[in-house]
Amino acid sequence: MALPRIGLFLLLMVLAMGAAATDDQRWYGVTVITIDGTVYEDVELTWKLDGFLLRLLDANHTETDLNPRIVANIVTADGRDITREVADASPSTADFTVLGDLSSEPFVLAWSLDAGGSAGFTSGYGGLEASGAWFAGLRRGLGDRFHLRLQYRSQYVRERVPAHGAVLATWTDELSLLVGYRPIHPRRNRNLIYLELGPVAVRWRQGYDPRTGLLVDSDVVEAGVVLRGGVLFPLSSRFGLDVGSVISARPPLASGSDKVGWVLGLNVALAVF
Repeated sequence: MALPRIGLFLLLMVLAMGAAATDDQRWYGVTVITIDGTVYEDVELTWKLDGFLLRLLDANHTETDLNPRIVANIVTADGRDITREVADASPSTADFTVLGDLSSEPFVLAWSLDAGGSAGFTSGYGGLEASGAWFAGLRRGLGDRFHLRLQYRSQYVRERVPAHGAVLATWTDELSLLVGYRPIHPRRNRNLIYLELGPVAVRWRQGYDPRTGLLVDSDVVEAGVVLRGGVLFPLSSRFGLDVGSVISARPPLASGSDKVGWVLGLNVALAVF
C-alpha cells in the first residue's frame, strides 16, 4: 500500500509544480494603467499571443487585450509596482523595455519662471534680416496637458523698404498670452514637450533710417499671433532648460502697409519651477 501512496504523492507534486509554473505567468488582483490614464482595477493579467498582447480578465470575466507598449504601470493590491517584472516575463523576443521605463514619475508643470534669448530672422518687404531677442515668461500648469503662459519679449527687427531704398531697424516690446498644450501624455515622456498659441500685442520703439528720414510708427500697438514649440528638460527638481522655436505674424514696421511681417527664431531659456 505504501507504493500507491508514494505514487499518488508524486503525482500531486508534479501537478502542483505544473500549476505553479502556470501561475508564474499570471498576476492576480492587479491594477493596470495605460499611457492615456485608463485604469483597469482588480484584474487577472497574463501574456497572450506569445507575448505580443497582454490579456486582462476582470471579476465579470470580461476579457480585454492590450498592446504592451501602451501600458504605463502595473501595480499589485498592496501597492507594489510590478511593471518591470511583467515586462521581463514576456515570452516574446520583442523588446518591451519601454513598458518598464514608463513607470518613472512624469513631469507635471505647476508654476515656472523662465528667461532667455532668441536668434532668428524677420521677413518684411522682400527679404530676410537677422534679428535677436530676449524674453521672460511665467507659466501656470492646468492639469497634465495644458498650461497658460504670459510672456514679455523684446525683439530687434530690421525690415527693408525697397520702394524708399531704406532699412527700418528698431526694437519692439511684445506682450503675449499663450495657451499651451502637451501633445504627448506625461506618462510617455518625462520632458515637457509643448505647443503654445495665442495673441501678441506689439509696440514699436521709435526709430528711423538716417538716409531717408523714414520713421517707424511707435504711437500705436499692433496685434499679431505667436506660435511657439519646444521641449522643457528638467535638470533638477527646481531648474530646467527650455529649447524651442517661435514664429510670429504681425504688421510690418512701415506704417500704412497691409502686408504681414514674419518673425522666426530659436529660443534657449533657463526655467525655475
